[in-house]
Amino acid sequence: MKRSFNKQAGGITLIKRPIILVDLDDTLNKFAPSFWDVYNKTYNENQNYENVTSWNLQDFAREDADAYGLLRTPGFFRNLPLKDYAEEFMRNIYKKYDVYLVTDAPAGTSHCDVEAGEAYSNPADDKRKWVKEHFPYFPQDQIIFCSHKWMIEGDILVDDKPATYEKFEQLGKNCILIDMPYNRYIETKWRAKDLREAEQMIEEILAMNVVR
Repeated sequence: MKRSFNKQAGGITLIKRPIILVDLDDTLNKFAPSFWDVYNKTYNENQNYENVTSWNLQDFAREDADAYGLLRTPGFFRNLPLKDYAEEFMRNIYKKYDVYLVTDAPAGTSHCDVEAGEAYSNPADDKRKWVKEHFPYFPQDQIIFCSHKWMIEGDILVDDKPATYEKFEQLGKNCILIDMPYNRYIETKWRAKDLREAEQMIEEILAMNVVR
């Protein structure tokens, strides 16, 4: 169904800007290389993220390793490096569209167990600080923490998670899939090898006037 971004209201033409939803981990930042680096140092292993073809981190960790427990590492989400072109990508789309960052906050890591003497990182807080550092102009109230991203209103999502992409496809929503080893089994025209391609695809989808 075609959609117009112009509305008439009291004789004034209102321009409705497209809503672009953008994921954080492994979309704007380098989550996978950083995670497996922490894993290798913790367990004296040599796992390469390029060989990890499953979304489930535990599938490629040792049986005695607590892969998801590593997400409790203080400052992990706070210090993830930017992907190439992430800064330019965000500035460019922020100028033209209504942009919302949509990201999950791993369960069970957002507390400090004082009695057990364990200090855990707060992923949501770390992610907000990460965004403020790298994109200081971006409004903090446009960061949405949500596991079920298909419930968020938007015209295009840019994400790497296979299940999220498949759900968007099922619902007839537009999703650009950021290429990662664990999602390469999905055949789609809208696979972006990097954020430059993702930016071009956003333009292409909107130009085709197929925003649903």
